[in-house]
Amino acid sequence: MKKETADQLRWLNQEFYQNFSSSFSSTRQHIQPGARRLLGEMPARGNFLDIGCGNGNLAVEWQKSARQGLYQGIDFSGELMEVAQEKVRTLTLSEGQAICFTPADVNDQNWSCQLPRLDWQIVVLFAVLHHIPSMKRREQLLRTIHGLLSEGGA
Repeated sequence: MKKETADQLRWLNQEFYQNFSSSFSSTRQHIQPGARRLLGEMPARGNFLDIGCGNGNLAVEWQKSARQGLYQGIDFSGELMEVAQEKVRTLTLSEGQAICFTPADVNDQNWSCQLPRLDWQIVVLFAVLHHIPSMKRREQLLRTIHGLLSEGGA
């Protein structure tokens, strides 16, 4: 894919979420069955990175499932991250739980520099890869994620 085409697709995606983040979020009030299944299978302790966290539904379920560690959500949509932050303000975190959100666009080459320097036991990116224009950029993203995982991480 030509760089100009990939950049245009990226811009269109960002414009969509800027303009329609509220209505998009209102149609996404529950986590998907696959995400729920993942929560049931993941370790009870560890650092959890949610790439493309959107409106924070997974953060809420992570907290309710009594996980220990850090849930770190990232998303390029400031509007969706505001919704996510509002949702977690109402939660009572147990000892050993922390939830943070950081704006980051995984289409930017240095997006991972905005993360805390931690070992990540779990990295998820539900409904994200189709927003990455070009196979080359997807492969680069997956290599970066692989480098973030602790040994034995998933």
